[in-house]
Amino acid sequence: MTSSQVFVESKSIRYSDGTKYQLRSDCWLDTGILGYDVKTKFIRLFPNGFMRLKDGYAWDGASGPTIDTKPSMRSSAGHDALYKLCRLGLLPADLHKVFDSLLERWSLEDGMWTLRAKLWERVLNRFGRNNLWPSKERPVKVAP
Repeated sequence: MTSSQVFVESKSIRYSDGTKYQLRSDCWLDTGILGYDVKTKFIRLFPNGFMRLKDGYAWDGASGPTIDTKPSMRSSAGHDALYKLCRLGLLPADLHKVFDSLLERWSLEDGMWTLRAKLWERVLNRFGRNNLWPSKERPVKVAP
């Protein structure tokens, strides 16, 4: 830092609410969704179907008729990332059933009870589609 640098205090902040968790290391998921090369600040879907959630990615955990538990953490992060890519217009919304089945698969791989994983996937199949549209993207707020 040099003595000629000028600093100005921020009188407001810009933020979004609705997140509870933040990754502290990269997370890699095999989606099997082939042919897309999509990149945002924290999400990267490669053409070979692998998705990277970068250190710092934030999400709101499990939603619907379930709660946050260890077997739901990775699956909810991956599922939220795929839905976000739809809201941003980077993936087609007609893939939502694939996203929901991936949530079930990842949950089962991480030790979730089969009944719980299947119920969660079915509820998302029926009601989750409403969260694919840009209008569901969390608005940026300013305080004070």
